[in-house]
Amino acid sequence: MKYKPWREMTEQEIYKLKKDQCCKCHYSYGMNAGKAGGLCDYLCMEGHRRGCSPLLCKEKGIYKPKRGQKKKKGVRPIV
Repeated sequence: MKYKPWREMTEQEIYKLKKDQCCKCHYSYGMNAGKAGGLCDYLCMEGHRRGCSPLLCKEKGIYKPKRGQKKKKGVRPIV
């Protein structure tokens, strides 16, 4: 899959990426600051650059879910 360069993405595309992926990542912080908010703290936490676009974090294996975050399961029947 071919991705647009980061600088060519629209504000809406960046917001969607942050909402769907970045806000759930172990390396993110400041996600409550609205559309412009949310930063990747990979460099400070690991001591070196991420080495890829934020679009490719999951594919490259860099993305780590935040601790305590569980995947939503199906609706449980009421007994």
